[in-house]
Amino acid sequence: MNVPEDNWRIRRTVVFATLFFCAFNITWIMLDGTDTALNQQLGLGLIAAATATIGSYVFGACWDDMNKRK
Repeated sequence: MNVPEDNWRIRRTVVFATLFFCAFNITWIMLDGTDTALNQQLGLGLIAAATATIGSYVFGACWDDMNKRK
């Protein structure tokens, strides 16, 4: 059985790019954005996206490790 090439490098790149995007936009909203309901919701959405990205990354790593042990 052929084992596909390990693609964790690509996954890490996507995760880090997403986290950088979220952090950059949160910082921009905090420093340059006005205190509006829209900016508050955008900030909460970006924090949720970063949290979901980290959670998915950790869950995916655990799932991959579990499958490799079988």
